[in-house]
Amino acid sequence: MASSTTSSYGQATRQRGAERRGPPAQHRERSCDPARAPRLLRPDRLAQLPERKLLSGLQEPIEAHQIFPRAVLDEFPGRNNEYIPDRLGNLTVLARSDEESLGEIAPDMYLRMIDARERTAHLIPEDDLLWAVRAYPAFCEQRERSIASMLRSLLFDLGVR
Repeated sequence: MASSTTSSYGQATRQRGAERRGPPAQHRERSCDPARAPRLLRPDRLAQLPERKLLSGLQEPIEAHQIFPRAVLDEFPGRNNEYIPDRLGNLTVLARSDEESLGEIAPDMYLRMIDARERTAHLIPEDDLLWAVRAYPAFCEQRERSIASMLRSLLFDLGVR
């Protein structure tokens, strides 16, 4: 009986994910309208955030976002063990509406439309050659170094040595 429960749960989870993401090739079909570019969580909004689970200036939840979506990485023919979608360097937080509007769009299509200050706030490398799927390992390595540096600075500022 446990296996049927697990199977039903797994099917329901996959179905909800498919409903949210749409058809697998959707990231290729979506166009990125600059007027609809997402507003990434900016540092100036942090002071306005409530001290609750719903963290955003827009009173909506934040979600973990894969900068390079799993579907985009899965379709890359040169994929190997370095192309793991849940690497720290591939994750950031966005407001739910921003996460949903990006869906499965490849970063080399949408990052150009994001304001440079917002990309910097999310520690996105400025080298747009790193935004291509083939450069995913280098993108993650550079962003992971930036995250580590930021965390070291934060801990130092808090007096943790």
